[in-house]
Amino acid sequence: MNRVVMFFLATISISVFAGDASEILQNMKDAQDYKTSRAAYAMIIENKGKTTTMEFEGYHKKGEKDLQLMRFTSPPRIEDTAILIKGEKIWYYNKRSNRVRLLSKSAKKGSMMGSTFSYNDLNIDYVEDFTGEILEDEKDHYILKIYPVDRERNYRYIVARVNKENFIEERLEYYDKNEVRYKVMVTENVKQVKDRWTAIRVIMTDLISGKITRIETHEKSLDFDFEMEDSEFSEKNLKK
Repeated sequence: MNRVVMFFLATISISVFAGDASEILQNMKDAQDYKTSRAAYAMIIENKGKTTTMEFEGYHKKGEKDLQLMRFTSPPRIEDTAILIKGEKIWYYNKRSNRVRLLSKSAKKGSMMGSTFSYNDLNIDYVEDFTGEILEDEKDHYILKIYPVDRERNYRYIVARVNKENFIEERLEYYDKNEVRYKVMVTENVKQVKDRWTAIRVIMTDLISGKITRIETHEKSLDFDFEMEDSEFSEKNLKK
């Protein structure tokens, strides 16, 4: 086949895929269709043979702005330390210093509580924050290449493996500005809890340092669509 024709057909194919990607990103967002959610979690960090376990409670309310609150309950040295997310803004409350700090853009790229998750990883809207294209359309999965709208994110793009049945991301591969894969997130034990698809375990691996973080949901604590006032997600309320 003529090279020009082959290039033309390839270009058409990429354009069609790119158009379809936005619909998949919308479905990924819609898969989390609850108004509110809450659960208790364990965060286990493994690094150079040392294991650290932290427990926290997480709350999420959807609306004009996504509202999220993480309050750590153990170990005692970090008890009541909290992270508050309101749209693009993230606050960090340190119980030991009794100070609330609004994180800068550079600070949001940093490690969340010493884990392999950044603060930015906690605050993702697949529709507002990304554009993308379909790399592969498999029988049971889509493989997407998605680009952050905010160029100041840690990564240049993410390659996502998305389940076609529930639109849960089963694997995210993060690539840096030099297109080197440096971090991988996988979801495990995906199941329906109270009629909603949920990943009970999320694992983030730093491929450079070898550090691994697992966040495990205590399934019995998971709840959806209860009443929660916006005032619960206030900077003032962080100091309990």
